[in-house]
Amino acid sequence: MPNVPLTTDDLFQHIIKIGIDIHPSIELDVEGTRLSIFFEEAKNACPHLVDRIISSDTEFVLSKTFSVKQGAAKMSVPTFAMTGRGPVFIFPILLPPPGGDTGLEASWEEDFTKMRQLFAHAIPGRDYIRCGLVRELLFNTADDRCSDCISTLDAFAGADLVGGNSRRVYKDGQYNNNITITTVEIASKKQLAAGPTVREDVGFGLKIDLDVNNIDLRTLNEDDVNDIIERANSLWPDTLLEYIEAASKKQ
Repeated sequence: MPNVPLTTDDLFQHIIKIGIDIHPSIELDVEGTRLSIFFEEAKNACPHLVDRIISSDTEFVLSKTFSVKQGAAKMSVPTFAMTGRGPVFIFPILLPPPGGDTGLEASWEEDFTKMRQLFAHAIPGRDYIRCGLVRELLFNTADDRCSDCISTLDAFAGADLVGGNSRRVYKDGQYNNNITITTVEIASKKQLAAGPTVREDVGFGLKIDLDVNNIDLRTLNEDDVNDIIERANSLWPDTLLEYIEAASKKQ
């Protein structure tokens, strides 16, 4: 772990993904027209979140082009995707340089409610049976590999541990609370004055995914979904950061 505890100031990237398992499932080649209507309604209702579409018989993705710093290259980032299990609502809160703060942190919960309602209106007759919020966090740890956060076995046959991951699963009666910790090398993109965008190494980072979802598979109502979001929000930032600090001290 870094010499000082991680804080939100160390964040390099922060993305919130809310996935919903639905029944019956959606066949893209059958529901293409309805999904296109959903895109148009989402673009009108949430222009700060949706401005582009990729749609085919095998893929349906909505995205938003962000340019949050004057003179910075534009970044097109997915904000919605259909999977075999159901819709995934994506809220990029903080993008790596040159992206930065997208301005979505204050509105993402309201945006989620609005997008979910638009989706349900466009694709009716589906039951929600599982909802999970995954908070994907990447912390910049400079020159610290944070290998001790993964394992106390930091060498093998004379070779040093330079990467790895650890997945931990906790249950509290209502929710699965899954934490995945991965050591990574991170880089940013830099636009040259008269040339292409180049990769610029930043150093090392710690990627932490916090996934909170309901244990029991059953039909979820509006309150159930809101309770899952509330539970996930209650764990960030204080509870998760305190956990990471405590876990590193036990290694």
